[in-house]
Amino acid sequence: MLAPYRLTRTYSIASFIGIAVIAVVLVMFYRAIATEALKESEALREEALAQKLSITLWPQYQSFIRRATAIPIDQLARQPEIASLKQDVAKEVRGLAVVKVKIYDLGGLTVFSSEEKQIGEQKGDNLGYQSARAGKVATELTFRNQFSAFEQVIADRNLVSSYIPARSQEGGPVEGVFEIYSDVTPLVKQIEQTGYIIMAGVIVLLLMLYFFLLLFVRRAEKIIHKHEEQEYAAQQARIHRLSHYDELTDLPNRVLFVSNLEQAILRAQEGKFLLGLIVVDLDRFKAINDTLGQAAGDAVLKEAVRRLHGCVRSGEMIGRLSGNQFALMLENLLSPDFAVPVAARMVEVLSQAMQAGDESHIVVSPSIGIALFPQDAMGGENKAEGLMKAAIAALQSAKQKGGNRYVFHTHELSERVTERIELEHELRHALQNGEFMLYYQPIISHAANRIIGAEALIRWQHPKRGLLTPGYFIHLLEETGLVVSVGEWVIQEACRQCKKWQDAGYGSLYISANLSLKQMNPALVADVRRALEISQLPAQYLNLEITESVLAENKEDILDILRELKKIGVKLSIDDFGTGYSSLSYIKHFPVDCLKIDRAFVHDVTRNREHAAIIRAITAMAGSLDIGLVAEGIETREELDFLLTTGCDAMQGYLFSKPVPAADFSALLARGAPLAVHPTVINISDYRS
Repeated sequence: MLAPYRLTRTYSIASFIGIAVIAVVLVMFYRAIATEALKESEALREEALAQKLSITLWPQYQSFIRRATAIPIDQLARQPEIASLKQDVAKEVRGLAVVKVKIYDLGGLTVFSSEEKQIGEQKGDNLGYQSARAGKVATELTFRNQFSAFEQVIADRNLVSSYIPARSQEGGPVEGVFEIYSDVTPLVKQIEQTGYIIMAGVIVLLLMLYFFLLLFVRRAEKIIHKHEEQEYAAQQARIHRLSHYDELTDLPNRVLFVSNLEQAILRAQEGKFLLGLIVVDLDRFKAINDTLGQAAGDAVLKEAVRRLHGCVRSGEMIGRLSGNQFALMLENLLSPDFAVPVAARMVEVLSQAMQAGDESHIVVSPSIGIALFPQDAMGGENKAEGLMKAAIAALQSAKQKGGNRYVFHTHELSERVTERIELEHELRHALQNGEFMLYYQPIISHAANRIIGAEALIRWQHPKRGLLTPGYFIHLLEETGLVVSVGEWVIQEACRQCKKWQDAGYGSLYISANLSLKQMNPALVADVRRALEISQLPAQYLNLEITESVLAENKEDILDILRELKKIGVKLSIDDFGTGYSSLSYIKHFPVDCLKIDRAFVHDVTRNREHAAIIRAITAMAGSLDIGLVAEGIETREELDFLLTTGCDAMQGYLFSKPVPAADFSALLARGAPLAVHPTVINISDYRS
């Protein structure tokens, strides 16, 4: 918590600083005004004295002053006129505060000074002298520690010195300059004393005002502190609410739910009764958010929560674990069967159509996992997290079975979850440990009777489990996002290997890459450029395959990425064509160069009329659009013969070769005829090995 704001202390500090500043400023202001007034007053007196000296002394000594420049400097002070002039000046200033008088000629020579040692000094560059020489009086106030006055030396004096033009007659030309020093020490001390009195008065008045206002400030501080305490309490309540409750549904969040689950487990242990944990996930919720928008998704979540509340008894906690995943506790169960009606009711009510905004018939189905304490609590000190993992494992099993159902946790599920966690952990280090490798399956041109390409299939050389096909780990690559970095490695490795085969004499060999939806981001274009640059493989020899799920997204940013790839010169194909959402409009909309007929249609094509019709339609469509065609999964001679009758010439499958390592594929190339032009395929989807 931040330290409370101390208004009284702040006010006191600010007030004392303000009082000091105001007092000092006022005193300085007063002293400046008083000093200027003193200088002006003394300047007038000294100017009057200079005029008197001009009248009484100047005519008598004018000729001496004019010829003083011709007298040697060391003899000037011994001239009889100097002694006479000193007596006359002393007589004129007797009784006045004047302590020194100096007379300069028009050249700046000090012809006379009551301080004899200064006679003969040159002061022509002095600013005060220059001002008086020009006809203006110049006055300044100075402080001297020691000063030689008439017949004596005075110390610690404030002096006003004035340079005054000397004229024989008023308004006449300047004939010399008087410099007159007056002792104003008493006046300056009086100014200082008055300044202190003013300062004291100001301080007293301000202190009176300060204490008067202090009463109001203290009252205000009490009000502010009370408000701060109330605001702090409200903020703490808001923080607690935000950190423990879901803002959208107002349900306890995962943190609070797990905390309450821990307490419920303790009660179950003490009372020796069953505790049920149900985790609910809304199937296909992401599709609602993507197609109808977040507002519709939020409405669905709120309606789902309302229906969930109707399935449980009062006081039983429901929490929101994540986006579309909820959990609830059932305490004091007499047997596992008591959880069945609750779960069944949830499946029933959540499967009914919902209204969200303008959409009145949104249908979602729940996948429900059920775990019981103590028998399903997975190992570890945290029994709540262990029970949660068991329920989520059951939930995943419900999803794998198609959703819209509930599944109880079993030990088999626990083992499967543990294995999955271990595999995911090992998968994160597989790429940096160099455990991935590529196998290649040849693509054949029947008419040319030769290999025209190869499909590269990823394998994982697991240090303990041995060689793993993609079916064991592709889904984990997708879920963890590792498919992006692994896919980049696959592209680079396949391009490198293809270029190696081309340099070995198979220069027409092409290479192609099957891309995951998660790879469809702007970085993909840079990854492809880098792979081609490193391998030195020309872009036209790389054919990137996209699945129909990518086309189904139909997003402008994906189309932009495909266009950028086409600008590079890369070829694009649709893999597993016919099994998803593709249509003629999709094919025309996307820059596609080739279609791959899915193995599902090729299999049993000689006995399945629908499959045969689909293959003929795909072949005709490819021919009309002038795009390439490859059939995959050919395993029998009958399937091969049928495809040849449709006009499909490029094909691959076990009838020709299973996927083999690069060295074995090199042997296949060496054994075959010269190669024609066709892509090598990079595919990290699950293929039979």
